[in-house]
Amino acid sequence: MAVVHAHLLSNLVAQRRSLAAEFPAKYPHAWLVWEIGVWKPSPRSPASTVTRGVMRASLSAPAASAGDPLCYELREQAPFKVGRAPDCDVRLNEETVSRDHLWLEPAPGGGWVVRPGSPSSVTYLGGRALPGDGVTLTSRETLALGNVVLTFETAESLLERVDFLTGQG
Repeated sequence: MAVVHAHLLSNLVAQRRSLAAEFPAKYPHAWLVWEIGVWKPSPRSPASTVTRGVMRASLSAPAASAGDPLCYELREQAPFKVGRAPDCDVRLNEETVSRDHLWLEPAPGGGWVVRPGSPSSVTYLGGRALPGDGVTLTSRETLALGNVVLTFETAESLLERVDFLTGQG
């Protein structure tokens, strides 16, 4: 199982301010950013978003209303599962997300491929249904899993986003 690190975007902005030029070396990986919007906790699960391994991050109503996206750092070059099930590497406790919604896998030659996790899960990539054989993600593509919207960011595009928020971009 892959280890996924979660950070609030506001914490990454603070890190950029304190680390300055060292920030890209500390965070050289791709990211998934959970764009905060409509959020409904699953009635069967506790109201939290869980990343397996290193960190457990709680997403409560105040965080959602503050609009501070949760950012998942894809440090390992290993496949990982995204969904509502307890065994997911990135657990999204939202009732419109399938238990095993999708897989992200390292692409040969770099990058990431996204594939459906089960035949019943529907994911939209940039507004179009994700094909069963998967797609290699490009920077700033959006994945819609029910009410959850994830944006794929490369290390470079996340740095641009953070710099914009710090006023440096």
